[in-house]
Amino acid sequence: MKHFKNFTLLILTLTISGLSYGQWTDISPTGGNGSEIIYDLYFSSDNNGIAVGHNPGTYEGLVYTTNDGGTTWSRKSYPGTGWFSIHFTDVNNGLILGRMSDGGFSMSTQILRTKDAGATWELSAGQENGIREVSFVNDKVGYSIGGGPNQGDAGVQKTTDGGKTWTSTWSIYGWFLSSIHFVDENVGFIAGSSFTSGYSSVLAKTTDGGKTFTEVTYANEKSASGLSFISSEVGYVLDRTSTSSTKLSKTVDQGESWSKVADMDKDMHLLQFNGDNDAFAAGLNGKAFKSNDAGLTWTAMPATGYSKTIRNTKMFGKYIYVMGQNPFIGKMEHGSTTLDYLEADPNAIQQSEFNTSTVKLFPNPVSGAGVITIQGAVANDAEFTLINSLGKVVYSTDISNNEVNLNSVALTTGVYFYQINSSLEHTAGKLIIEQ
Repeated sequence: MKHFKNFTLLILTLTISGLSYGQWTDISPTGGNGSEIIYDLYFSSDNNGIAVGHNPGTYEGLVYTTNDGGTTWSRKSYPGTGWFSIHFTDVNNGLILGRMSDGGFSMSTQILRTKDAGATWELSAGQENGIREVSFVNDKVGYSIGGGPNQGDAGVQKTTDGGKTWTSTWSIYGWFLSSIHFVDENVGFIAGSSFTSGYSSVLAKTTDGGKTFTEVTYANEKSASGLSFISSEVGYVLDRTSTSSTKLSKTVDQGESWSKVADMDKDMHLLQFNGDNDAFAAGLNGKAFKSNDAGLTWTAMPATGYSKTIRNTKMFGKYIYVMGQNPFIGKMEHGSTTLDYLEADPNAIQQSEFNTSTVKLFPNPVSGAGVITIQGAVANDAEFTLINSLGKVVYSTDISNNEVNLNSVALTTGVYFYQINSSLEHTAGKLIIEQ
């Protein structure tokens, strides 16, 4: 059986008595012009991280990387692109998603894909509409929110191949979507606002994998956001009013009914729950709050030192991260249970969806570098990936004439795992290198 670590990004908070948060540390990239915005980030360890965003003035997509916990960052620019989301399905395979302007109203999806933990990225474009936020239910199936086919549309897209391709499943005119969460392949929720008749919040549910959505009744103020589910049945959503407060609502029946839990600070629009009681919220003016009683009461956290809108919150390992404009990234040790980072499972590629008998490699073992022949039928679009015993991708190439040339690859003696992936099948096995 294949083991996939379904890594949910949840914020852990602390009890008010006994434990306390530390102070925020500003780890923002330097050299920005004040307009650049960080929308999302991912850390594979305390030190190694990737942050993504864009400059709305120049529509320049930005990817920042650090290997020292944010003390220093390297910067790469993608003109004409905006990056809004980053997601890793395992330690090696990840996506950066966004959109590219064609000079008009249409926004086509832009995708950066990595197979080597972010060392290199491959760009693809032109699929459906722009992507702002994603919700994956496993390593293959995920959903996203973004634009629709026409000006003023909001839409939902679906992937069944780990984010390589996306297909539009549903769209509507006059909505702006800010949050998405799927509890399984069929049941999911979207939240945002509608400007078709005045300005009001919208919360909708699907039970058919995003083909149709039905609005559900709840607080219904001005703008819904911050969908956070702690189980398939129990979830929360925020609803901002125009001036007074943000309402926190809860469901215990998979979104069939919602009830108000509390009135929160009016600037809150981001929400993360961990377990039944602990929660973290953030929003405008750099504000952040915590709760340890399932959202009934909230306590202000130490000042972030940032006065603009917090665009996103994430937690990796022992740190909470907040991000926004300038560009800005802040982190704080939460002092509670540390979440595991994504880990490689080298044995997993021999199991589950991978067929180990369709094709074979020859010779195997192979002495050092050389040309390996693949015995068996292989599709024209097949790709060969070689993974070492630590789960790191060491080589990846397209298969040509049923052969793979390893002459340019520096491989040490040992056991490696290979994958052959195509539109028709997935095959995996072991390759032994001898000197």
